[in-house]
Amino acid sequence: MSFALIIATVFMVAVPRLAAQAPQGPVPMVFIEAFRSTDTVGRSIAASLREALAKSVSPTRLVVMSTADIEIERGSGMPDDWGKAWKWFDVRELSHDYRAACTIDLLATSSRSRIMVAVARLCAPFHGDPDRLKPVTTPTAEAAVAILVRRLASDSVLFVVRPPPPPPPLPPPVDSAQLGRFRVRVKDSESGRFVSMEYVLFTPPNISLYANMYTDTTADGWGPIRYGNPGNHVIELNKLRCGNEDWSLENGLRKSFVITRGRLTSVEFVVSRSTLRMAKAYDNPEGHTCSNHSP
Repeated sequence: MSFALIIATVFMVAVPRLAAQAPQGPVPMVFIEAFRSTDTVGRSIAASLREALAKSVSPTRLVVMSTADIEIERGSGMPDDWGKAWKWFDVRELSHDYRAACTIDLLATSSRSRIMVAVARLCAPFHGDPDRLKPVTTPTAEAAVAILVRRLASDSVLFVVRPPPPPPPLPPPVDSAQLGRFRVRVKDSESGRFVSMEYVLFTPPNISLYANMYTDTTADGWGPIRYGNPGNHVIELNKLRCGNEDWSLENGLRKSFVITRGRLTSVEFVVSRSTLRMAKAYDNPEGHTCSNHSP
């Protein structure tokens, strides 16, 4: 009898507590990043700050995007930054894509005796200039994190639930009769074979229209036929299929061409596959050329 009474008492106490903690509506999420620099001190502070802030505020009031979740997004190509520093454009785009309500941007510099952290806040809809918050200057990274946790935990702006941005307007219907067509292939000057390369289509003034398109390794080498608006355009080759990897070129190879309404335009590149200079990236950290792999 006493055992049953204890169980019932625990149940009656625990259930109201869980109900009190359950969120009553949408909860804003904050994205803390230090990707506008490749400095490891700033990125380490950002990682520690995410963990500490998540522990200091209730998840029913504010969700802190974790380092693990950020790395999953970056690993899936959001963004495909190849380890390089982000620009403000990237911060705005990714804040929107990650569905954050606000983003805290950290930019750290360090010397022998102190660490200085510039802090900026950018909230949805991520337009305009970021709010420059009071910078932090401390002797250690741990002290900087402690100060930032106290400030952000009391920053009422972060706890505001903001409506999601409206969906973008639908594009007007496309009349294919008003478009032209194009196709691209890349020939290796050494082997005479056609190789697979990723390319981007640009139209003046340097606006990317299509990305993640590939040439083919078939007998004639032509990739899929694409449609485009009539006028001047540029094809840029930016990745080479090397073995089972797509390696980024150190510098993209460009060729200008004209799309004509109702006609098919063929664009051909001739490259020396084994000597193309490759960028240093996570899948090719030394920037090796693709001389030892088959097409």
